[in-house]
Amino acid sequence: MKLAILSRAPRSYSTQRLRTAATERGHKAKVLDTLRFAIDLALPVGTPLSRTERVSAEAEALALAHPEVRTTYATVGTDRRADARAEEGENTARIRVELEPGGNTARK
Repeated sequence: MKLAILSRAPRSYSTQRLRTAATERGHKAKVLDTLRFAIDLALPVGTPLSRTERVSAEAEALALAHPEVRTTYATVGTDRRADARAEEGENTARIRVELEPGGNTARK
């Protein structure tokens, strides 16, 4: 079984103990930080990098319009590595989002 452990302290003893216990029982466990996530964008293959950048910037602006969003960081386009999927390239972007801890909506 695949399990997700939601934790604000992925390296804490209790979180690691949960992960170890799940693994010992034959489960696959992944620890997810509840205040960090990524948005993956995929435009049609062949979309120019400039268009992907515009769409990514619009998505970042939408995320930042929410007061609980602390920061965003976007990576637009990928290098054509040997291990890259065929659909990855100038048409893809990943936006990393970090939320304010404790529901605090005051921006720093």
